[in-house]
Amino acid sequence: SCGGGRGGCTRCGDNVQFLPRQLGLTETRVYISDLLAHTQYTFEVQAVNGVSDQSPYSPQYASVNITTNQAAPSTVSIMHQVSRTVDSITLSWSQPDQPNGVILDYELQYYEKDQTEFNSTTIRSQTNTAVVRGLKPGSIYVFQVRARTVAGFGRYSGKLYFQTMTEEEYNTSIQEKLPLIIGSAAAGLVFLIAVVVIIIVCNRRGFERGDSEYTDKLQHYTSGHMSPGMKIYIDPFTYEDPNEAVRE
Repeated sequence: SCGGGRGGCTRCGDNVQFLPRQLGLTETRVYISDLLAHTQYTFEVQAVNGVSDQSPYSPQYASVNITTNQAAPSTVSIMHQVSRTVDSITLSWSQPDQPNGVILDYELQYYEKDQTEFNSTTIRSQTNTAVVRGLKPGSIYVFQVRARTVAGFGRYSGKLYFQTMTEEEYNTSIQEKLPLIIGSAAAGLVFLIAVVVIIIVCNRRGFERGDSEYTDKLQHYTSGHMSPGMKIYIDPFTYEDPNEAVRE
């Protein structure tokens, strides 16, 4: 048999039945049962006679490749609660041990503990998780899940019981998380302020550096290193004493 993975083929197990038998057939027909669903099998057929074991050549045989059809999957064995609130429960479950094909989706059935399956509600999920909403606070619910392939649904899993939070439990959980929420918000605010301060300081330093370079160039320009023939204009109105302007 050859599964859907990358591994090689293996010999069929002892549970596979051949009718009338596997070896020593005198007819050209055999019935094989107890095969796995959605599995590729390779059968080798060889004709032998009384002197076949004395032939110097390797045995010659014909190979027949057959893939069995998909079947309904086995039951889901594990399901657990991920989280809960006053009106919702988040569940997760494992894939069936024997998918027997490609899993198309899952069907989750639930109802209150004091009710019957006739009052159940079903939801579909294409993944192995589901969020059940619209539940009553502090109520116990019964949950069952089953998988589906093209061959149909498998059987429901065993009944599991999960309870929603009461209003008191929910309020307590919020109060317990409140310091963490406030601390996270404060840390985020401090980080944002630090980033703003760094940006302002960097921009100011860049401005001061540019202004310093401009001042140095101006001083160099006015210290006598001027090209011959250049004159500096002095505005006399900037001086209280016009004679001082003339001296400049």
